[in-house]
Amino acid sequence: MSVILSPSLVVLEGASGFNSNNPIIGYETLATSGTITATTESAEHPAENLANPATHLYWQSDAGSPSSDEVVTVSIGTPDTVDYIAIAAHNLGSGICPVTVEGLIGGSWTELISERLLATDEPAIFRFTAVSLAGIRLVIGPSQASVPVAPKIAVLYTGALLMLQRRLYVGHTPINYGRRVNVTSQRSINGAFLGRIVLSESRESQVTLQNLTPSWYRDYLDPFFVSAQENPFFWAWRPGDYSSESGFAWLTEDPQVSNQSANGLMQASFSMSGIA
Repeated sequence: MSVILSPSLVVLEGASGFNSNNPIIGYETLATSGTITATTESAEHPAENLANPATHLYWQSDAGSPSSDEVVTVSIGTPDTVDYIAIAAHNLGSGICPVTVEGLIGGSWTELISERLLATDEPAIFRFTAVSLAGIRLVIGPSQASVPVAPKIAVLYTGALLMLQRRLYVGHTPINYGRRVNVTSQRSINGAFLGRIVLSESRESQVTLQNLTPSWYRDYLDPFFVSAQENPFFWAWRPGDYSSESGFAWLTEDPQVSNQSANGLMQASFSMSGIA
């Protein structure tokens, strides 16, 4: 997965203690089945599937020949603060489909992230400076693959990112490298190795946060924990330095939270599994 940054991205610096390497979580989304539309959609795979976090359901273009732009739009209505749009389980990388992000500002569509190609079909977070938008859209160019494909995307989130108060350093396993593979190994009757079959695979990671101020935990992190009881989220552990080390994940156990010190600072930890 990649975190794709706008060249004009501004991240809080200085006394706030935040910079581009603070972990980010995309869990709040303005995309619903009633706000998402697409230029075309197949009968079996409508655009409303994009609002469902289940990755086996997806939107797919119904263009007979994928020779023109497809536009996926989230109509926000009353302007709201937005600083990201993210997608998971798509074919835009392998399909070589260029993508542009545009926002509806003052009645006009404005480019937020210029056209680019995705390196893979892994989840992608498009991140830009927070702006008040009445709508946001992905403009997906025609497939440039030798055999053109119709674009498809399973999950789309957009809204305001949660930027964690503390950065992660030693002891953290980036989700891309936390491989969990369920395999079966075959042997002949005399013990010869016959090969392995991968039954399933996923990515896992654990996060430990310390020295969280009480007000920040209560105002920002706890609402995420409440949402994550049911809903998956986009995650990037160090987006400035390692933009490809992130994923679309869900909690695998209840978060652990406790008071850390006499001055009220808190600590929290949580574990996740997902796709990366």
